[in-house]
Amino acid sequence: MDAIARVLRLDVAERDYLVNLARPARHTPSEPPQVRPGIVRMIEHLDGQAAFVLGPRMEVLTGNPAMWGLLTDFPAREADDRNLLRWVLTEPAARELYVEWGQIASDLVGVLQLEASARPRDPDIAALVQELVAASPEFRSLWSQPRPQGRTAGVKHFRHPVLGSLTIDWEAFSVTDDNTQTLFIYTAGDEESEAKLRQLATA
Repeated sequence: MDAIARVLRLDVAERDYLVNLARPARHTPSEPPQVRPGIVRMIEHLDGQAAFVLGPRMEVLTGNPAMWGLLTDFPAREADDRNLLRWVLTEPAARELYVEWGQIASDLVGVLQLEASARPRDPDIAALVQELVAASPEFRSLWSQPRPQGRTAGVKHFRHPVLGSLTIDWEAFSVTDDNTQTLFIYTAGDEESEAKLRQLATA
């Protein structure tokens, strides 16, 4: 697999996707992951930064007030409706919020493609894919063209309905004792965005 990946000049995510496809399928438990209490406390005490943890099925597991103010109040939703990808693809507010909505949607679908390749028998991933195929033409198109994505770092631009434009630098960290969970930390990219992000944390 490594030799093929080198010949094809695959990046890390594409290599992992290839290896996952070649690996024999295994049953994956569908119980929701539990975030370690220490991580929850750390997120809650971040000063001037928004943060949240995603599970392997794109489910939002925990986060802090700044993140809920920036995106949407996921804890106020029903437990089975706290999925980031579903929200991005099906909520009109998400399309308005993300300046580069199309790229965000494509990247998130690529992340799910990589996760699905690692857990081909996960019933919750299969159910999510089936739901989004029916609900979102964009998802149907993106899902039909595998572009696996890892979770690393980048910049996002937001058009917040109350505070206006924000530029956010984001970093992704794999949780060491459960690599199916990813911690995202959002930091303001400029002074104006920093002031707005602090407003969201105290709103």
